[in-house]
Amino acid sequence: EESAILKAESEEMNLLMSGSALEQAKAYRVFMYLQIFTATLKSFAHGANDVANAAGPFAAVQGMYFGQDPCSISATIWVLILCGIGVILGLSISGHHVIKTIGR
Repeated sequence: EESAILKAESEEMNLLMSGSALEQAKAYRVFMYLQIFTATLKSFAHGANDVANAAGPFAAVQGMYFGQDPCSISATIWVLILCGIGVILGLSISGHHVIKTIGR
């Protein structure tokens, strides 16, 4: 069964690599743009997750302060906007340090 998988992968690779250099260049260009697009979407999703992680505890404290029922607290739009601004400021102020650390 494992050899059938390897054989199928090599047949697909042979099919992909059997085209002319022009066809391969076109395919690389299409997939390059698709990869950039999916990386952009992933970065937006990651940023939205960071905002949600910041907004959850903040909304809980805000809801408790105003006497809301703990089971029905939800983040208001101004809390989400405030947390989004906080993430943006944090990245703009110290984001280059994070990039340096990850790049090492």
